[in-house]
Amino acid sequence: MSTPPDPDDAGSSIRSLAGDLTDRWLQSGEIPDDAVEATVPALRELLGGGIELSFDDFQHKHYVRPDWGFAQFAPPEFPAPFELYLPTSWRIEPTGEPGVAIVVNHAGERRQVLQVADRSQYADAVDSALYGGDLLGFQVGRDYGQFNHWRFVAASPEGYDVWSIFGAGDHALVMLGEATDVDGLRVQLTSSANSIPWNHWIEFAKNADAPNG
Repeated sequence: MSTPPDPDDAGSSIRSLAGDLTDRWLQSGEIPDDAVEATVPALRELLGGGIELSFDDFQHKHYVRPDWGFAQFAPPEFPAPFELYLPTSWRIEPTGEPGVAIVVNHAGERRQVLQVADRSQYADAVDSALYGGDLLGFQVGRDYGQFNHWRFVAASPEGYDVWSIFGAGDHALVMLGEATDVDGLRVQLTSSANSIPWNHWIEFAKNADAPNG
C-alpha cells in the first residue's frame, strides 16, 4: 500500500522552488522564459481545480463581466496610472503615503493594499510572501516581454493572503489581497490574474518615443 504524500513536504518543495527563482530575480533580474507555477494539494482541493489547477484559470475572457471592471491607481509621482481589475463595488483610496493606497469594498472594509515599491521594498514583499505563512502556491511569468509578474498564495491567521508583484526593472507594483474565506480567495485570485498594471505605461512609452509632427 502506497503512502500518501506528506503535505508538509509539498509545501517545502514549493517554497524551495519559489525561493530559488526569486533569489535569481532579485540578484540578477533573471525570469524563466516560460511561466512556472506550482500549488500544494490542499489549495487545489480548496478551489476544486484537481491536479490541473492553474492561476490562469481565474482569467476573465474578454472582460465581459458587469460586476468587474478596471480601476486606475495613479500616484502623482509616476508618468502613467496602474490599471487593476477589481469588483465594481470596490474602490481605490489614497493613504497619504507616497505610492501607497488601499482598496476597500462597498462597506469600506480593506481588501487590498497597493504599493509602488523599489527593489529593497519588493524584496521585503517577496520575503513576506514566502515566509509569512504556509505557502500554498506561486506563479511567475513574463508580461509584454519587458515586464514580469509573481503571484503567491499563503495561509494567514485571518484566512489567505494573495501577493502579486508586477515587476519592471528597479520598481514593482505590489498588491496584497486579503481574504477571510474561499470565496474571498477566488476574488483575490481573479483580481490578480486579470490586472494589467503596465498597460498605460506601454502606451506612454510608445507616445514618448513617437516622432513629433
